[in-house]
Amino acid sequence: MSKSILDLLRDPIWTVIVGIVGIIVSVLISLYIYRRQKPKKEITCRVVSLVPLFNVTDNFQGKLQVFYESKPIQNVFIMTVRVYNSGNTSIQSSDYDKPLSLNIGTDHVLSAEVIETNPDNITASVTFNSSSIQISPVLLNPNDALLIKAVIEQYHQKFSASARIVGMRQLQVLLPEQFEKGLLRQEEKLSMMAMTLGVAAIIVNIIFLLRAVLKL
Repeated sequence: MSKSILDLLRDPIWTVIVGIVGIIVSVLISLYIYRRQKPKKEITCRVVSLVPLFNVTDNFQGKLQVFYESKPIQNVFIMTVRVYNSGNTSIQSSDYDKPLSLNIGTDHVLSAEVIETNPDNITASVTFNSSSIQISPVLLNPNDALLIKAVIEQYHQKFSASARIVGMRQLQVLLPEQFEKGLLRQEEKLSMMAMTLGVAAIIVNIIFLLRAVLKL
């Protein structure tokens, strides 16, 4: 180690600077831990996929008719939506003042069903009308999830969700294009910040250790 570095480590001013940095790092880490541990109720509705099944209008104009339950249909899509507890607090079935409703962005919901749950013992059911899907109030522990499949005619890119749940202000809705544009990086940013603070704390401790050794 060069003499200039040794002199710097022995400088009382450097001790003050390192001490201030250590305090700031400790406060930031404490705030991060508090934010992560603070109870948060949150449900996320993520549109996983929207797949066109067929398009009668474009491909078979005047040549083909398709019927669903005796009704003629034109453009059919299969939409899958993942509904999950993205918070850190359980949502009880009694917490719902108004059930969770998925507004699909069409006037023609043909069918809807729960095709998968995680864990398997979630007993969720859905009902639907021409424009929305309603999910029965169900216990959702953190990371519990439902996968819902809907068959719809037309899609106007106006997907939304609504509910009235005790302790939760709003639902989070995620669309496929948000993932493609890289807009969903909040968790990654928080993890990177925590890692940076951790490295800074290690560096501060190493500097204090070097100072202690140099004083021997």
